Amino acid sequence: MASLSANYPATTKSSRDWLRHFPTPSLAEGMDEFSAMLGTWAPGRLDDSGQSVRNLLCVAAIADVSADLHEGEIARLVFDDLRVQFDQDRLRRAVAWVILYPQGGTVITSVPELGLGRHFSERIIRERSTMYAEKFIGRLLGKIHD
Repeated sequence: MASLSANYPATTKSSRDWLRHFPTPSLAEGMDEFSAMLGTWAPGRLDDSGQSVRNLLCVAAIADVSADLHEGEIARLVFDDLRVQFDQDRLRRAVAWVILYPQGGTVITSVPELGLGRHFSERIIRERSTMYAEKFIGRLLGKIHD
């Protein structure tokens, strides 16, 4: 897991801290709206926890690949959502599944309902979502700290 560097936005920002650093309240509100939409996004709330985790990791991957201005904040919101939705053990297992079986399950390549409408290849989203899974498991195991 050499890619677990602590200098990546998804591994350095605290979800509570970044909201107060936006230059305008409307920007912070926009992320609050995104968080609310993410919290009810059906593909992230499936009966299959492994697939739900993979789908949510795809959101972070799509924001990253599209160079969204808020890709770091989106990644942190995804991580926080995963921690709220799943108990620690189930989440670690599901994230490990994504890492160990990067070709397993399906990937989402566009999420216009969350404001990330650009379409990317399945290959790049699989690669990037696996990278996020590695970073997230580093956090879950205490190898990366806030």
